[in-house]
Amino acid sequence: MPESKKNTPSARLRRSQIAAIQIAKKQVGLDDDTYRDLCEEVTGKRSSAKMNSDERGQLLDALRKAGAKRPEKRVRVEEDDKGGYLSVIKAIWLDLHALGEVRDDSDEALRRYVKRMTGIDHFRWLDGKKANHVINCLNEWRDRVESASR
Repeated sequence: MPESKKNTPSARLRRSQIAAIQIAKKQVGLDDDTYRDLCEEVTGKRSSAKMNSDERGQLLDALRKAGAKRPEKRVRVEEDDKGGYLSVIKAIWLDLHALGEVRDDSDEALRRYVKRMTGIDHFRWLDGKKANHVINCLNEWRDRVESASR
């Protein structure tokens, strides 16, 4: 089965990167030939489907330098999201996934991370203090990644 058909973390990352590239291509207004020329200039390959994850990341960086904006994250807010903590935590988690830092963007992976950081079994059970701790840690992680890529 081809990599893109699998429901593995790497296949999901591949699909999300290719989708982000296509969105950025439209935002910048590139026609197909110009886009493929840019692909080849940045990675040596004319198709994002033939690139590895790092090459797709380089292409996304080039498209962002050309004026593409990061897409807004659509975050499903839980019904029991008191104070909006869950939506903030999930949004930052998805940002880290888009940056290639988090391989698995599932709720289960986030739950494991929160348990490791706080000792609390599920992020839905966080109080304000613990939720702020998780948010601060995730923000610091994202800031380190973004400053390293500049």
